[in-house]
Amino acid sequence: MESYYTKEQLAKYLKMNGAALDRIVEKGQLAGIMTPKKIMIFKKSEVDAWLAAKKKKINSMMENEEIL
Repeated sequence: MESYYTKEQLAKYLKMNGAALDRIVEKGQLAGIMTPKKIMIFKKSEVDAWLAAKKKKINSMMENEEIL
């Protein structure tokens, strides 16, 4: 069975505020699902995949000395 985060839980997990999470969703970087009760939820597996891609990109940039 699939596990989900609510918007508030995900913001706490990512250590960011709700407005920052809203911007990520608006940019289409992370997809949420709107429930019939108007609660936005996010699949944990999709969040984990998104975080892994972000970490991979940052590590690649560090290896290429694009960021310090």
